[in-house]
Amino acid sequence: AYDATMAQAAMQIMVDQINTIGTTLRDLSKRGNAGEEDAPLAGDAYVMMLRRQLRNYTTTPITGFGDNDIYLTDFGVTTNRDGTLSLDTDKFQKTFENNPDAFSAFTTSRITTGSELVSASVAGTYPKAGVYTFDIAADATATLNATAMTVSGSDYTVSNHDAGGLKLSITSGGADTSIYVGKSLFESLQEFSSDVLASSGDLQNKITDYNDDLSEYDDDIAALDESIARLRARHEAQFAAMNAAVASLKETEKALDNMMEAWKADAKYQEDDHYH
Repeated sequence: AYDATMAQAAMQIMVDQINTIGTTLRDLSKRGNAGEEDAPLAGDAYVMMLRRQLRNYTTTPITGFGDNDIYLTDFGVTTNRDGTLSLDTDKFQKTFENNPDAFSAFTTSRITTGSELVSASVAGTYPKAGVYTFDIAADATATLNATAMTVSGSDYTVSNHDAGGLKLSITSGGADTSIYVGKSLFESLQEFSSDVLASSGDLQNKITDYNDDLSEYDDDIAALDESIARLRARHEAQFAAMNAAVASLKETEKALDNMMEAWKADAKYQEDDHYH
């Protein structure tokens, strides 16, 4: 069990971790303003979904820890204008002193019942959080939220139901009562992190896609480099050939000029000789 000081420290750690995750996702996906560049994941649908999911954890009521829902705001957690969370320690202390059991909604998942004649356990997947109504008849048949339960001795289960995976056991004939299935915020955040980081999850798939794209870009760049090298070699050869052609033309022009000068000189000589 937590005392007030330990509970406040635990809540502060949780708030800090939520802020860290939220700030990281926000910074990675924000749009640039006033000429700034967009963040690397600006507009990414998956990141925006993660941000919405994280906000839901901090605003959605936590059920299954009593007849009344529990909110983070009940324990002094408020949302700032920039979306981060802050902890009002005075309000936290007052709420914790008045109802310390409610703090379990943040730290410890549990399933309890409202009767000592009915005990609850998990015999499969963890049931959906919430408050369920267990009604037992004189003939030992029972329903959970008006859905017929399967009886095996003193044990009751239900299939195709939000509470699938829940097993109720009765003693001394049982009693009508409420079943409280609570999943703590801490466990919900753990599942959130595990789902995001799962090797087969959407995030890993996106990273794999980005790696594949980068590999393709590297291949494209290599192919482009080869194409540029071939084009450069071809242009160098064309340049060299053109230079050779120009040089040849210059030599031809020079030869023609020399020939023309020689022809003119010879013609003048013959003309002068004719007059003599």
